[in-house]
Amino acid sequence: RLGRRRAFAVAAITFEAGIFSMVSSSNFTMLLFGSLLLGLGIGFGLAADPIYISEIAPARCRGRLVTWSETGINLGIVTGFAAGYLFSRFPPAVAWRGMFLSGNVMPLMMLVLVKWVMLESPRWLIMKDRLKEAEGILQLLSPADVDPSSTLAEIQGDIQQTLEESGRFRWRDLICCPSKGVRAILLAGIGTACCQQLCGIDAIQFFMLFLMREAGIKTKSAQFQFM
Repeated sequence: RLGRRRAFAVAAITFEAGIFSMVSSSNFTMLLFGSLLLGLGIGFGLAADPIYISEIAPARCRGRLVTWSETGINLGIVTGFAAGYLFSRFPPAVAWRGMFLSGNVMPLMMLVLVKWVMLESPRWLIMKDRLKEAEGILQLLSPADVDPSSTLAEIQGDIQQTLEESGRFRWRDLICCPSKGVRAILLAGIGTACCQQLCGIDAIQFFMLFLMREAGIKTKSAQFQFM
């Protein structure tokens, strides 16, 4: 309902609210509340990101661009560790607040991009019957030898097919008696999610410093070199 650009704006604003709540927190409850808002903002952004890329990117490079989302997550983790190291030279009461506050940069950049740079998804515009706007954006995105009207008609046909198929879909068919193809998709999706959690990477990231201290790597310089 909001559109892809507004979804990014909501994610960025929620992220900002979480950061400011954590930075200004004076007790553990407020810190947890800020962490909750931060998680919601990240969740909104991660949900909207691949959808937006897949809907606005040309078909020839769509898959490659969608993978940038995962690359961005890992770059963000590395940047977080680097920020923690830089602020470790400050007093503890200032260091952790400064580290969280530095996370404001990317959401602010996203708000600027949403306002003045990013285009709305043509697929979403077509779903809302805003065909003139969608055709104008398709004209900007399409190569010179591609007619935006044909692309618009193709998207309209795809949307219509999706609506027809969703009308025939029943959750009982998915859960109780899925077809062979659906079973393979469920196994891949659920299996990947389970393996991602069971491998323990989240716990390692959260408790990396504690693990290194237990392993005998106690100085900040040695910990940074290890990471």
